[in-house]
Amino acid sequence: MSGIDDVDGTPLSRRPDDAEDVVRERLRVFHDETLPVLEREREKGVRVIEIDGAKHADKVADELATIIDELPR
Repeated sequence: MSGIDDVDGTPLSRRPDDAEDVVRERLRVFHDETLPVLEREREKGVRVIEIDGAKHADKVADELATIIDELPR
């Protein structure tokens, strides 16, 4: 059924930051401002670690914990 969560049956809601214009602006800023910084840092040899934030939150947290544990102290 549309508008109902498939897992627990609760009604779905839309947050204001899910609006198309807001998402488009967020993506524009990422492409115009964030990506150039990442590329510049990679060119300088800085290690940039990417994590797939679309995964389940527990998996993302596990990946972050592993990365932090492996950082030099």
